[in-house]
Amino acid sequence: MLMEWYKTCAPDFLFEDTVGLLSVGSCEQHSDYLPAGTDGYIGYSIAKPAAKTCRARTLLLPPQTVGYSPHHREFKGYLTLSQKTMFRYYLEICRSAFEQGLEKLLILNSHGG
Repeated sequence: MLMEWYKTCAPDFLFEDTVGLLSVGSCEQHSDYLPAGTDGYIGYSIAKPAAKTCRARTLLLPPQTVGYSPHHREFKGYLTLSQKTMFRYYLEICRSAFEQGLEKLLILNSHGG
């Protein structure tokens, strides 16, 4: 059963026997023919159907689409976080979910850099 964090109302957040799925990507150029959000789109487009077919109750967290991409600074269209900031940011998202009762969380990384 798929639940999407963004589409869930407060009383419906039930974390018992639920697996969280967090898709993380990046925002950077991909030559002249793919949009800057390619990595984020790919991750979320894998995560959502996977969550739908999972036998476990799955809570799809909001996709995180800005990551670590300083190697793209010479190109237009990139957004980047430092490694330290990115790690802390993702850690705090996970911590927030755990504090509310989620016990299992899978992180799907769709950025190869």
